[in-house]
Amino acid sequence: MKIVKTAKGIRGGITVAILSIMFLFSACGKAKKDDIANDLWGNAGMDASVGNATEEGKVNEIPDTIAYMVEVGGRITTVDAKIYAEGYGNVPTFTVEEYENKDEFVLKYAQKLFDNGEFDNGAFDNVGPYEILSQEKLEAELQFYKERYAEREDSNTLYLEWLLENYNEDNHEKYSDETIVYTTTDGDDDWVFTYEKAKLRGYVDGRLWVMDYSDSYNDIVEGEEIYHNDGIAYLNAYCIDEEYVIEGVLGMDETGVNNPCNRESVEAQAKQFLERLGFDNMELLHTVHNNIRISETESTVDGYTLIFGMSENGAHLLFAYSPMRTATEADTQNFVATQPYVMVRVNSNGVYGITIHGNYAEPEVVSEQSQMLSFEQVNEIAKAEFERMINQEFAAYTIGSIEFGYVYITYDEILYAVVPAWRYYDLRSERDTTKKTAVLTICALDGSIIYNVLGDGLYVGGIPY
Repeated sequence: MKIVKTAKGIRGGITVAILSIMFLFSACGKAKKDDIANDLWGNAGMDASVGNATEEGKVNEIPDTIAYMVEVGGRITTVDAKIYAEGYGNVPTFTVEEYENKDEFVLKYAQKLFDNGEFDNGAFDNVGPYEILSQEKLEAELQFYKERYAEREDSNTLYLEWLLENYNEDNHEKYSDETIVYTTTDGDDDWVFTYEKAKLRGYVDGRLWVMDYSDSYNDIVEGEEIYHNDGIAYLNAYCIDEEYVIEGVLGMDETGVNNPCNRESVEAQAKQFLERLGFDNMELLHTVHNNIRISETESTVDGYTLIFGMSENGAHLLFAYSPMRTATEADTQNFVATQPYVMVRVNSNGVYGITIHGNYAEPEVVSEQSQMLSFEQVNEIAKAEFERMINQEFAAYTIGSIEFGYVYITYDEILYAVVPAWRYYDLRSERDTTKKTAVLTICALDGSIIYNVLGDGLYVGGIPY
């Protein structure tokens, strides 16, 4: 049996991942870096050159707004968009690897997160998911949460009660105490799910926190072929004394909302917390009010969720509040790239949660100056693509904004690239920026289309959007 296809799909809800170094160019030398840069350009259909793609001496002016229509057979895509071009110019291009050693990955952030680098590895053996704990461990966990939340019912208590009611000794294995990330499997001969999980407990600034790590993938067997689908790994840490934000109902950062927190103070606290974890090149992309659950029918606003992305040379990560993946056309049948970002939750008690998306090492520069197409060239490509999309019976769109920044793509079977791109957003993204809908993404280096894979995606002619 041979593996012939690999497709990194998405299953489940919002997921998170962690960043750490694996591919060290400092050990390779400049010659090796040049080889990698040429390999990147070759695989992505790009030229290994530097400078600006516009004619010498000609200023590539980018308008503040642009408006036009693309009509095919009575169906119209309308572009009436504001253009955000911060950072446009001779920006670097990067390469990056995924982090492979899960134990080291979790430990790296646990040691930075918890006070004095210490976390609970004692009474509860909190280095594993609940599903594989013994019945005695589950009972100890249940008692812990019942005592902490004696006056109300919480999700941990309900979950642990369900696990104990349905406990099956055959499904609960004993793992080494030295193991941080545990692996479990489910499924049958034709479809096998593999889950990787970890759970740590410790104190953060004197308050009790839990850190969860979770990753998953599945292998589907069809004859002699195995289709491998990766989920998106995530690292989620939160203070267990705080109420959870109601996911999916986060309010926009609107004026006139009764929020007890000072916006500037919250942002400063979030950035300080990011520095604690080693994130020093992050840019604030979006801010939303936190809706906190009080009861099944009542919620209130307390604090903010701040969403950060990578920022280099004034250009930032093109953001979508979803587990978005991207791929170039040549790679859509093989594997795709996750767009990473970090969410920090702050309320009137301080920082009480952080979620990290993106299973990558720190990006490494492969070209200090990336030759790029002019915006006029990119927009002509966009017009042709909108026409093609209408012809293939995709929905017609109303584009409300166009933004320049970085996206993650794949370019061979091991590495990913972080490249400058232009992203065209649906008009509703202007009204609801917590769910930015990227209709079209175009690589600024060579004009290739970068396909957006949202969830399991919509496949038309083998190409996901």
